[in-house]
Amino acid sequence: LGGIIASAMDAIVTVDESQTIVLFNGAAEKLFGYRADAVRGAPLTMLLPERFRAAHRGHVTGFGATGHTSRSMRSLAQLVARAHDGREIPIEAAISQVRTHAGRFF
Repeated sequence: LGGIIASAMDAIVTVDESQTIVLFNGAAEKLFGYRADAVRGAPLTMLLPERFRAAHRGHVTGFGATGHTSRSMRSLAQLVARAHDGREIPIEAAISQVRTHAGRFF
């Protein structure tokens, strides 16, 4: 399974319940400009422009409470993230959640 995630063409960022990055695949490295080992253990909000950080934490927490396993994050507004060099990059995003013996991950 790890090989599939590592070689996926789409950026995959996995966070734990505290929204700390636990997985960051190669496509995410290319998109955001960070090495995986540099972001593991960091808050997910580091990948967001400052103005979206507080609201985003609430969105992830709210999604977790729904019990749904996945949801597209498409909206009328364009989604943007923050790359390592500080520039904003347009993204498409979806969120999924899974419970394991080690906890819940998004």
